[in-house]
Amino acid sequence: GGATREDLRRIDAFVAGEPRVRFIHSSPDRFCDAVKRAAARAPVHSGDLQRSFTGCYTSLSRLKRRAVRSLGGLVQSESMAAAAWWIKGAAFAAGDLAEAWRAHLFNDFHDILTGSCIEPAEQDALDQYGKAEDEARAVKLGAVAALTRRGGPGPGLPVTVANANPSLARVPVEFECQADHRPFWKGKWRLRLFRADGREVLCQEEQPEALLPFNDWRRRICFIDDLPGVGVSRYSLKAVEEAESVGGARGHVPPVHVPATASLSAHASAGLAHRIDRGSGLVTSLKAGNRLDCLAGPLFEPLAIEDPADSWGTGRGSYRKVVGRFKACGPPRVIASGPVRTISRSVLVFSNSRVVMDIHTYPDWPVLEFKLRVEWNEERRRLKLRLPTRFEEPTLRCEVPGGAIARPADGEEHVHGRWLALSGRVAGERAAIGVVNNGQHGLDLKGGELRLSVLRSSAYCHEQGFDLDAPAPSGMGTRTSGTCPQNQYGWKFADLGVHDVRFLVTAGDPARVLKMLPGLADHLAAPPAVYPHLPIGGRAGDGFGPSRIPLLSLSPSNIRLLACKRSWDGEALIVRLQEVVGKRTKASVRIEAPPIKGGRAKGGGQDRGHVPPVHVPLSFRAFEIKTVRLEPDGSWREVRLIEEDGNVP
Repeated sequence: GGATREDLRRIDAFVAGEPRVRFIHSSPDRFCDAVKRAAARAPVHSGDLQRSFTGCYTSLSRLKRRAVRSLGGLVQSESMAAAAWWIKGAAFAAGDLAEAWRAHLFNDFHDILTGSCIEPAEQDALDQYGKAEDEARAVKLGAVAALTRRGGPGPGLPVTVANANPSLARVPVEFECQADHRPFWKGKWRLRLFRADGREVLCQEEQPEALLPFNDWRRRICFIDDLPGVGVSRYSLKAVEEAESVGGARGHVPPVHVPATASLSAHASAGLAHRIDRGSGLVTSLKAGNRLDCLAGPLFEPLAIEDPADSWGTGRGSYRKVVGRFKACGPPRVIASGPVRTISRSVLVFSNSRVVMDIHTYPDWPVLEFKLRVEWNEERRRLKLRLPTRFEEPTLRCEVPGGAIARPADGEEHVHGRWLALSGRVAGERAAIGVVNNGQHGLDLKGGELRLSVLRSSAYCHEQGFDLDAPAPSGMGTRTSGTCPQNQYGWKFADLGVHDVRFLVTAGDPARVLKMLPGLADHLAAPPAVYPHLPIGGRAGDGFGPSRIPLLSLSPSNIRLLACKRSWDGEALIVRLQEVVGKRTKASVRIEAPPIKGGRAKGGGQDRGHVPPVHVPLSFRAFEIKTVRLEPDGSWREVRLIEEDGNVP
């Protein structure tokens, strides 16, 4: 950490007693100026500084998943707060957001996020993430309520959807709600979804979280629609009796075993062509462009891997010894089926552990969604998911902070961020598979087979010099009775218990796949926030209000929104963007300007009540970050990353 006051006092005392050397309290800029001449002759290292401590890529996976979710939620909440401030003049919750950011960023400390801390520290960190997420949720709710304040709830039950992911505006949306203001005591009812302008949106009803047998009042709804890049969309749910719901969406389908002759394939033109095995429930065929089959075996087959390394993975470069494979308990089941998606569920077991794998397939979205509930009870082992491909000359490109990087196919454990693109040749043609995760950062690639590290059970805060199998020091462990081939002293091992892990998978042309992945990663980290029954009330004459209340949109999809917030001086809107796949890009940003008090824009013009949307053209170099400052009169300029009121030189 940084120097404390006591450290500084000791430094001053040392300086005072050492006459042979002149000490200068410096700064990074002064240091760089001082070594500039020597640096001109210094050797150059190209690339990152990996690899080190391979266990840290996966250790304490709960923390890593919460870090991804917390960060995504903070950016989403800050963006919605900025939209409410900019469009509706709502108060910007700067203090609440600052407190949430502090709680989140504290956990970036190197022995927390790396998973090399003790168990009490893990619990403290999870509490900190909870604090950050709770603050962010409250800010977001206030912002969305402010955005929808004018305009009544309309017919039926209002639903407001908030989005802050302009790289991927057409996505699945899901939520739970009460199907009406009062329970259904008789009859069969279906829900139909309408935009505020009256246009119906196809939706699907599924089993809610609560497993209650009475009156079908609670419903889970999913649909796909085009959302504002940053902003809200407004809908209304209408409950109709089954006889009235002609043309409406098919409702909940109860779980049933799939007969051996049933097809679990999905080959829609807009979806992702694939096949699910009727025995294991795993995806065994995945086609790029509906033509080239990319898989050489089951997708995401769970593997138990030997992992005796310490918390840091000190001295270990690879983890490839398979000690067990998960087997299906029975045939998969279709637990939901309708016009929006199909969900198949398989249960796989190994030793004392179990994986419940739900695969969501969409006829109108070229992505497979995997939701895994892992019940893990294996000590000194790690869980990997294999992705065997038919790719010749495979290349792997992964997200890293601030950019993307190639990783070798050497079978060694490497680190990656939220997404990866594995590409190669199939039958002489280029194809790629893209995978997005919610906080799993270790992988290896060898012979066209990728293995993703999901979690690992090393001992808490264990360094290899401490022998876990040696007689325990007095007072530090109690030998258990009976035959215990592992952990005979009862040491604490990490990552045991229940884990919820998610992946998104797409396939196709390598360039198209690569451009999709950053937006998919932001979607997985912070999906659209849904508020059933909001807005509440409304004033006479307000009407239902507009279908969409947008703040910002941008194109193309390889430009990512890093931040959307009020400027530090409280006068302007700040939008920070980055090119994220390593390609020179011309981008266009459309930003709504705020209403003008008195109805006239600065500098004259027609009395329109607001400034028209501002179009901001930008040119990005590979991985370049740009920050734009938009003034209330619609003028804009590029500014420095830190000094938001200063022009870019």
